[in-house]
Amino acid sequence: MINRIKLFIGNIKRKRCVPQMYSKYLLPGEYVFDDSLSFLYHKNDVNASMLLKNNYAKITMSRSWFRKLANYIIKFLCFQPVFIAAPSPGKKPYFQGTLFQIGTDRKEHKIFNLQNNEILLLFPDIQAYDRKIRHYKQFKPYFPIPDIMACNKNELLIIERFIPAKEVNEWTHTDYMNVMADVFQRDIVYLKQCKESNAYLQKSLEDILQTISRDSHLVCYILGNISVTAITEKIPFVELHGDLWSSNILIDKSGHEKIYYIDWEKTRPYMFYYDIFYLLLNECFIRQNYTYAEKYLSGELDEILSSIFQIFGFQYEPEHRFDYLYLALLNQYIERWANKSRKEERRIAEKWKFIFQKLAEMKY
Repeated sequence: MINRIKLFIGNIKRKRCVPQMYSKYLLPGEYVFDDSLSFLYHKNDVNASMLLKNNYAKITMSRSWFRKLANYIIKFLCFQPVFIAAPSPGKKPYFQGTLFQIGTDRKEHKIFNLQNNEILLLFPDIQAYDRKIRHYKQFKPYFPIPDIMACNKNELLIIERFIPAKEVNEWTHTDYMNVMADVFQRDIVYLKQCKESNAYLQKSLEDILQTISRDSHLVCYILGNISVTAITEKIPFVELHGDLWSSNILIDKSGHEKIYYIDWEKTRPYMFYYDIFYLLLNECFIRQNYTYAEKYLSGELDEILSSIFQIFGFQYEPEHRFDYLYLALLNQYIERWANKSRKEERRIAEKWKFIFQKLAEMKY
């Protein structure tokens, strides 16, 4: 509890002081925080206001009256009503944006220039900067990623192209299907290259479970429902996106509707089919969207999943559909939630139990 309070206070202090540190990259004028306290935006920039209208932080906050009230109180007590970005003395900065997204948990800060369609990324350390460059070079040949337009290692900053994208809540059924098809197509090409270059490791989730506690509510639930063979079988682990879901997938709304993939900071080795199942499961968990789950459980994805499994010499077995889901969820737990408090982990477990109960009722 004490650590959570310290983290909370630290985040408030950071949000109060960070804008001043990087104000030279902001267009001069008056700025205010949005209700989620995640963004600082220029009061006179209509584009920034429109972009924030449906941002994920705001949508998430709107589902909780307590969080909404708490943020209003924090905003009133801890933040000035208006932040003034003063003109920089001397030479005009090479970047001036009107929307500031403050990074938390050692994530980079982002400043958006919506007029020039550019994003300035400000990294906390050289390691984060180098990871960004490495992931860009590693995945750019296989996945459309917004172009890096400029970078400065000494100042730990990168300017990348901003993609004006369709809001996720405006995606049509056709959009969801196009995204799924694109993910499968690009995953197959990438995984074949990993196989050919031996860029993978063979291990089982049982091996990884040895390093964490098994008495969590979610782990106990998964182990109580999954087959022993699924846990002990050694499977390829490949470097993947790791956070692939609709908020990190952009559909360019400029006309050609090209699909882009962003936010690769969770990249590390996962089960070779993790990204696909993470996309399916996270849409259920975050957006209560079962579009992909319905396609999967109906068997409509069996053929293409078989082709993915065959890349590494495995046979996809439709009768084990739920085992694959549980394995992906266990991999996610190990990477994301193993260090959560018991209370928080229990809350997450209860939500997943509800989701899997709903999935079981959808079995075809």
